[in-house]
Amino acid sequence: MDNLKIIKENLHNWQSFEDLPPYTEIELLRIMDHYEKELLQSDSGTEAIIYAMLIFYRLKRKVTDDHLNELLQNSDEMSHPIVQEIQTLKHFFHVYQSLDDTDFSQFSIRETDFAPVKLKKVRALITELERMTELKGRHALSKSKLNDAYQLIFQQVEKVEDIAEGFAYALEQKKSIQDISV
Repeated sequence: MDNLKIIKENLHNWQSFEDLPPYTEIELLRIMDHYEKELLQSDSGTEAIIYAMLIFYRLKRKVTDDHLNELLQNSDEMSHPIVQEIQTLKHFFHVYQSLDDTDFSQFSIRETDFAPVKLKKVRALITELERMTELKGRHALSKSKLNDAYQLIFQQVEKVEDIAEGFAYALEQKKSIQDISV
């Protein structure tokens, strides 16, 4: 029983995703297996912290929803700070994955492209950037360097969107001037 008390103290001392959890993923699974009944009787949020740590390790491998995320969302410990941070971290990785999966080469414009082709590509880029901006939400990672990276990502997306909108406007103006002169 003293061993369980030490484990709980170690678990509750973990406060941020900036630091690695005190136990590896395998150790956490063994703890859950060995102390299952005691953890379920505990009101201290220990089980939620273990789930958060397991999700942390799984997010490092693959950023997707899985069974542990569902368990955590259905747990009574949603108000626990580490649980809220894991949800925000999951959102951050979702945004990052969305950016990483986007093939921006499809929006490249060549000097030899006709104006309507350039305009079509710029409008498609603007649409994609607007979709990414919608992902921003109101998430902020407390006590984390990731929050700075998160904000920087969206600042850059907004800058590119402004440039693309300016380019689209210039192309539309050029087209309307050509239409008037004809």
